[in-house]
Amino acid sequence: MAKFILQTNEKMYKHGVAGYLKSTVNVKTGGAYITSERFVFATYSFMVEMFLGPLFQWFTKPNNINFEFPLSSLRSIHKEKQGLGHKNIFTCDSGDTYAVSFGRGTNSKSQEWYSTFVTVMEDVYPDFQIKQIGDRIDISPGIHSPSKNTHESDSTNVVGTAVSAADELKKFAELKETGVITEAEFEEKKRKLLE
Repeated sequence: MAKFILQTNEKMYKHGVAGYLKSTVNVKTGGAYITSERFVFATYSFMVEMFLGPLFQWFTKPNNINFEFPLSSLRSIHKEKQGLGHKNIFTCDSGDTYAVSFGRGTNSKSQEWYSTFVTVMEDVYPDFQIKQIGDRIDISPGIHSPSKNTHESDSTNVVGTAVSAADELKKFAELKETGVITEAEFEEKKRKLLE
């Protein structure tokens, strides 16, 4: 298993206790790291977990990388109810999703992490567009993103606008269903999107 080490010129923005929820019954405890380049979830070594126990974990940082993804590939983060707490779903441009719980699954810890993600994206990828609606953050490369040439961005921009309006409407419907926004707020957002 690869070890987590900061690369040259990579800046650490946040790290802390986290859980990786592969499924309802397969949960790994470890740590999460947000750097200027990537998001990393790492677990403790076998020795620390099995022989030294939970008490020793307070004095060490998990460094066995379980998964990581470049921040430039992150497209959305949203919360879902998980038992008495919440899980945070990360979706990458590849379609891969990761469910992570921060701290002890508390809402305040998630908000701290969300704020850090927004800060990093604004600092490192200023041309990316970041939209935050309730407990959801959507991230899309800007028109001048280095991964696209001018001709490609012109042709995809028209399609992207139609898709993003539909996506926005879907997000607002989800927010209405979960009680984050009222029926009146939903109707107003819908009217503005369809104009």
